[in-house]
Amino acid sequence: MWIKKTNKEIEAYRKKAGKSLLVPLAFSLTFLIGEILFYRFPPVCWEDPKPPSFFVPLTWKEILYNKFPESFLIAFVIFILLYIAQRKDKKNIYEEKSFICVKCNKLIGETNKTTCECGGEYIDINEMRWIDDELDSKNNEQENSVENQAHN
Repeated sequence: MWIKKTNKEIEAYRKKAGKSLLVPLAFSLTFLIGEILFYRFPPVCWEDPKPPSFFVPLTWKEILYNKFPESFLIAFVIFILLYIAQRKDKKNIYEEKSFICVKCNKLIGETNKTTCECGGEYIDINEMRWIDDELDSKNNEQENSVENQAHN
């Protein structure tokens, strides 16, 4: 059963939105590893008997001392720029663009409609949470038994 999150839960979700380090970090590391592999295993120029110096493979030692610092700096700048762009967007990149009807629990994608055919209101699914019906009924039974014991 879908229920609306409390204002505190919604605020916590919105604070956390856009703070993921996963995408900027993955992109930066992919760039760094790709560039290092490019220096170590450059594309082969079969037709040119004497390839330009850029396409000459470097040793791991040359890469570590000559190319890694600048590659790391570029990857770090990419990470910072992506992170800042993500923070400025203020959206969670993993956020679902779905809405759910409070009345009939109908799920729809991104839309401009605010009311369902059943007359219920569409609410952003990120402002809702799922509670298992069995768990909810057990909690209600426990609350009722506690109240009954308190009244007796």
